[in-house]
Amino acid sequence: MPNVPVSVLYAQYEGNPDVLGRKEWIEAQLRKSVLLLQAQFGQRIRERLDSGKLPEELYQMIVAEAALRVCRNPEGYTSEEQGNYSYTVRAAVASGYIMFTDMNMRALLGSEGGFIGTSFVGLGW
Repeated sequence: MPNVPVSVLYAQYEGNPDVLGRKEWIEAQLRKSVLLLQAQFGQRIRERLDSGKLPEELYQMIVAEAALRVCRNPEGYTSEEQGNYSYTVRAAVASGYIMFTDMNMRALLGSEGGFIGTSFVGLGW
Protein backbone atom coordinates (compact mmCIF):
# COMPACT_ATOMS: atom_id res chain seq x y z
CA MET A 1 0.00 0.00 0.00
CA PRO A 2 1.39 3.40 -0.90
CA ASN A 3 2.39 5.75 1.88
CA VAL A 4 0.79 9.17 1.97
CA PRO A 5 3.02 12.24 2.22
CA VAL A 6 2.20 14.77 4.92
CA SER A 7 1.80 17.41 2.19
CA VAL A 8 -1.47 15.70 1.14
CA LEU A 9 -2.85 16.13 4.67
CA TYR A 10 -1.68 19.75 4.82
CA ALA A 11 -3.37 20.47 1.48
CA GLN A 12 -6.71 19.29 2.90
CA TYR A 13 -6.44 21.27 6.13
CA GLU A 14 -8.42 24.50 6.11
CA GLY A 15 -6.15 26.38 8.52
CA ASN A 16 -2.51 26.86 9.40
CA PRO A 17 -0.87 23.39 9.46
CA ASP A 18 1.47 24.53 12.26
CA VAL A 19 -1.41 24.27 14.75
CA LEU A 20 -1.91 20.56 14.03
CA GLY A 21 1.11 19.45 16.00
CA ARG A 22 4.53 17.97 15.39
CA LYS A 23 5.16 16.77 11.85
CA GLU A 24 6.37 13.39 13.19
CA TRP A 25 3.08 12.88 15.06
CA ILE A 26 1.06 13.79 11.95
CA GLU A 27 3.15 11.39 9.84
CA ALA A 28 2.47 8.68 12.45
CA GLN A 29 -1.30 9.27 12.11
CA LEU A 30 -1.00 8.93 8.32
CA ARG A 31 1.03 5.74 8.66
CA LYS A 32 -1.50 4.33 11.13
CA SER A 33 -4.27 5.03 8.60
CA VAL A 34 -2.37 3.19 5.87
CA LEU A 35 -1.57 0.22 8.13
CA LEU A 36 -5.18 -0.14 9.27
CA LEU A 37 -6.39 -0.26 5.66
CA GLN A 38 -3.61 -2.65 4.71
CA ALA A 39 -4.39 -5.02 7.56
CA GLN A 40 -8.10 -5.17 6.85
CA PHE A 41 -8.52 -4.57 3.13
CA GLY A 42 -5.00 -4.48 1.67
CA GLN A 43 -5.49 -6.93 -1.18
CA ARG A 44 -8.79 -5.41 -2.37
CA ILE A 45 -7.44 -1.87 -2.26
CA ARG A 46 -4.17 -2.89 -3.96
CA GLU A 47 -6.14 -4.58 -6.78
CA ARG A 48 -8.27 -1.46 -7.28
CA LEU A 49 -5.17 0.76 -7.27
CA ASP A 50 -3.35 -1.50 -9.76
CA SER A 51 -6.36 -1.68 -12.08
CA GLY A 52 -6.90 2.09 -12.03
CA LYS A 53 -10.42 1.75 -10.57
CA LEU A 54 -9.14 3.60 -7.51
CA PRO A 55 -6.95 6.58 -8.45
CA GLU A 56 -3.92 6.85 -6.15
CA GLU A 57 -4.71 10.54 -5.60
CA LEU A 58 -8.15 9.63 -4.20
CA TYR A 59 -6.61 6.90 -2.03
CA GLN A 60 -4.14 9.43 -0.61
CA MET A 61 -6.87 11.99 0.03
CA ILE A 62 -9.02 9.46 1.91
CA VAL A 63 -6.11 8.30 4.08
CA ALA A 64 -5.21 11.92 4.84
CA GLU A 65 -8.85 12.74 5.64
CA ALA A 66 -9.02 9.92 8.21
CA ALA A 67 -5.77 11.02 9.85
CA LEU A 68 -6.87 14.65 9.78
CA ARG A 69 -9.94 13.82 11.88
CA VAL A 70 -7.61 12.93 14.75
CA CYS A 71 -5.18 15.78 14.05
CA ARG A 72 -7.94 18.40 14.11
CA ASN A 73 -9.31 17.24 17.43
CA PRO A 74 -6.79 15.12 19.38
CA GLU A 75 -8.65 15.68 22.65
CA GLY A 76 -11.86 14.23 21.19
CA TYR A 77 -14.16 17.12 22.10
CA THR A 78 -17.72 16.70 20.82
CA SER A 79 -19.30 19.68 22.58
CA GLU A 80 -18.36 22.57 24.82
CA GLU A 81 -20.27 25.20 26.81
CA GLN A 82 -19.14 28.41 28.44
CA GLY A 83 -21.54 29.25 31.33
CA ASN A 84 -20.53 26.98 34.25
CA TYR A 85 -18.01 25.51 31.83
CA SER A 86 -18.74 22.01 30.56
CA TYR A 87 -17.40 19.82 27.76
CA THR A 88 -17.97 16.35 26.33
CA VAL A 89 -15.25 14.06 25.02
CA ARG A 90 -15.64 11.14 22.62
CA ALA A 91 -13.28 8.51 24.03
CA ALA A 92 -12.57 6.84 20.67
CA VAL A 93 -11.40 10.11 19.11
CA ALA A 94 -9.46 11.16 22.21
CA SER A 95 -7.59 7.86 22.13
CA GLY A 96 -6.44 8.56 18.56
CA TYR A 97 -8.86 6.14 16.88
CA ILE A 98 -8.59 6.38 13.08
CA MET A 99 -12.02 6.15 11.46
CA PHE A 100 -13.03 5.74 7.83
CA THR A 101 -16.58 6.74 6.97
CA ASP A 102 -18.92 4.53 4.95
CA MET A 103 -18.41 6.90 2.02
CA ASN A 104 -14.62 6.52 2.36
CA MET A 105 -14.92 2.74 2.34
CA ARG A 106 -17.20 2.73 -0.72
CA ALA A 107 -14.62 4.78 -2.58
CA LEU A 108 -11.74 2.56 -1.46
CA LEU A 109 -13.40 -0.84 -1.96
CA GLY A 110 -15.84 -0.08 -4.74
CA SER A 111 -19.49 -1.04 -4.75
CA GLU A 112 -19.10 -4.43 -6.40
CA GLY A 113 -19.47 -7.25 -3.94
CA GLY A 114 -20.68 -5.19 -0.97
CA PHE A 115 -18.88 -4.65 2.29
CA ILE A 116 -17.92 -7.03 5.03
CA GLY A 117 -20.12 -6.59 8.07
CA THR A 118 -22.62 -4.17 6.59
CA SER A 119 -26.23 -4.68 5.69
CA PHE A 120 -29.27 -2.69 4.72
CA VAL A 121 -32.51 -2.97 6.61
CA GLY A 122 -35.55 -1.38 5.01
CA LEU A 123 -39.17 -0.96 5.91
CA GLY A 124 -40.32 -2.80 2.79
CA TRP A 125 -41.98 0.18 1.12
